[in-house]
Amino acid sequence: MRSGIGRKIIEAASGTALTSAQLFVAIATAGYGASYGKIMSKLDEIQARGGQGVKKPAEFKRKRNSFYTTLYRMKRDGLIESKNGGWLATAKGKKVISEGNVYQKEADSTVKIVIFDVPEGIASKRAWLRSALKNLGFKMLQKSVWVGKVKLPEHFIRELRSRNLIDYVEIFGVTKSGSLKNIDQNPSQSGTRI
Repeated sequence: MRSGIGRKIIEAASGTALTSAQLFVAIATAGYGASYGKIMSKLDEIQARGGQGVKKPAEFKRKRNSFYTTLYRMKRDGLIESKNGGWLATAKGKKVISEGNVYQKEADSTVKIVIFDVPEGIASKRAWLRSALKNLGFKMLQKSVWVGKVKLPEHFIRELRSRNLIDYVEIFGVTKSGSLKNIDQNPSQSGTRI
C-alpha cells in the first residue's frame, strides 16, 4: 500500500461507502499531502454540490491512473471492499491504519542512526519505513539516513522482520557525539541539519 494515498483512502472510507470518483476528487483537490480533515472538508463540499461543478484539470488525469491502481491493490490486499456502489474500509484496513506506524515514543540518551538501502522493487516498503521512522521522531539527514534520540521499540524491529526489511537496514547507536553534539539544538542556531 502506498502509505500516503492508501492511508487517506482508508481514513476517508472508514465511515461511509464512497465512490471512486468521490475519493479521487476529494484527495486530488485537497492534495495528496493534505490532512484527513482537509480531505473530509473537500468531500463535504463535493457531496453538497451533488458532485456537480467539479473541474477535471490535466493534473487530475495524470494522477487518476495511479489512484485507480492503488484502489485495485488495496482491494486485492483486503484493505477496502466494494459496497453499495462505493468503497468501504475493511476491518483489516482499519487495523493497518490503527497499528501501522503507531509506536510508543520513548526518549533515549543515545543517538540512533538508521541507514537503509531498500531495493526499488519494494518501494512501498521503503515508504513504510520512512513513515515509521518519522512517526518515531527520527529526523531525515538523507532519504535513507535517519537520526534520533529515540528508543526503537521491539514492535518496530518485529515489523522490519515481518516485512522482510531487516537485511536492508543498519541501526547504529552513537556513544560519542563528535559532530552530533548539537542534536538537541535548533538546526538554524547550531548550523547542523539535525
